[in-house]
Amino acid sequence: MSRALWYYMTSGWFRKTRRVGPITEADLLYLIDHGKIAPDTLLQSTKTKNQWVPMNQVGPAMEHYRLKHPATKADEADGSSSKTGNSRTGESKTGDSRTGKLKTGASESNTAN
Repeated sequence: MSRALWYYMTSGWFRKTRRVGPITEADLLYLIDHGKIAPDTLLQSTKTKNQWVPMNQVGPAMEHYRLKHPATKADEADGSSSKTGNSRTGESKTGDSRTGKLKTGASESNTAN
């Protein structure tokens, strides 16, 4: 069983954005639990085909986030869902809920929205 290493973007001093990582999936979930990684945080790993994607496009990560952080009106308003695709943007959000493995099926050809 392979274990992916993850990177995420965070704001540092003077609003400078910096890459943090590599971290394990367990560390990623811990940071999600404690609110250090939010749905709009950019993530990168081999499971995202080494592309930066918002956490809300990584199905199992969003499922985990929703378990630890009950839905708010802002979450409902943005229409994000970890189980279905976004028909406006063509994004496919998938994950293996049996194993909790993190992966995304975001379309590479989709660059708008």
